[in-house]
Amino acid sequence: MNDPGIPPKIVNEVRVIDVKMPFWSMVTFMVQWAIATIPALLLLLFIIFGVASFMTVIFGKGCPALFSALSRESTPARTPTPSPTHSFR
Repeated sequence: MNDPGIPPKIVNEVRVIDVKMPFWSMVTFMVQWAIATIPALLLLLFIIFGVASFMTVIFGKGCPALFSALSRESTPARTPTPSPTHSFR
């Protein structure tokens, strides 16, 4: 397996013990990180919505458990609640 002309691959293990960073620099970094998640989540939701829409077009109903609350056929008919018979005078 080992060719005499090719030196063996040396793997160096690295272990991080501590990161020295000023407090306010870390706060700034974490705020930027939180703000950067907003477009990433929007993109992820857009992709999930696109896949769900594609599956709905291909398979018809999509995921019934997901959309059962929105469909009219699965919503039970509402019965009117009786009004109270007593009056406060």
